[in-house]
Amino acid sequence: MKADDFKLFLDSGSVYVQTRCKEGHQPVVVINMLRFKALKQPHSELARFAYFFFDQIVSTMMVPGHIENWFVIIDFKGLGVTDLPINELKGFVAALQRNFRGRMCRMIVANTPALIRGAWAIIYGWLDKFVQQKISVTADPAKVLSEYIHENDLEETYGGKAPVRTSFWPI
Repeated sequence: MKADDFKLFLDSGSVYVQTRCKEGHQPVVVINMLRFKALKQPHSELARFAYFFFDQIVSTMMVPGHIENWFVIIDFKGLGVTDLPINELKGFVAALQRNFRGRMCRMIVANTPALIRGAWAIIYGWLDKFVQQKISVTADPAKVLSEYIHENDLEETYGGKAPVRTSFWPI
């Protein structure tokens, strides 16, 4: 697989690497769900793209024994509860779990609708402490993200000072 095979995905900004964390230097991967939904791609293509994209991160941004996982921001800005591309996201995440299990150090689910935050508050109590520490669901990601990403590297969209990305590839 090569980048040309995934030009639609790579140019869309649906999934991209924004920066690195300030401690640990993990790559910060943004999944923009509004753009992701607009792609309207079959599960098989989403899975192929997930394999390609995250394999590129492993081969170009990881340092064995030092940097071995990533930080994920899933941004739901612009989507209501009925707009959420749940099936597409499930297929994408399933592909990641099959091939990159244990690579996520932290996930921030940003700009979530109130109904999702309410459901998360219930589900959160069912999870073990290890998983609870890895996932945050928030309507206002700026405060949470500033703990992990330096403000000069964090996009303005998320409360930082870095310009919003318009070019998403290469990593």
